Amino acid sequence: MINLGAELEYLSADYADYYFGVDADEQNNSVYFQYEAGSVLPLGVTLGGYYQINKQWNMVANLRWQSLPSDVKNSPIADGSVAVNGFFGLLYAF
Repeated sequence: MINLGAELEYLSADYADYYFGVDADEQNNSVYFQYEAGSVLPLGVTLGGYYQINKQWNMVANLRWQSLPSDVKNSPIADGSVAVNGFFGLLYAF
C-alpha cells in the first residue's frame, strides 16, 4: 500500500524559538547571532508505503518534504529552505 499526503503543521513561537532561535547565552558561546523565531506554519508532502512480506514480517517506509517558513529559514542555525527526512522499518508480529 502506498500513501501520498499533504500536511500543514503549526509550531508555536515557543516551540519554533526553542529549535531555531539563538538566545544571548548561546550567542556568547558560538559564531551565531542572536535570533528569535516566531510561530510558523510549514507546508509539507509525505509519501509512505507499507508492504506485508509474509504473515509475520512487514516493511514500512516514509519520506517527508517540508517547506520551511521565513522565520525558520532565516535562523542562523537553519541551512536551506526545505527539510527532507524519512525512515524505513521492519515490523515483526509475534
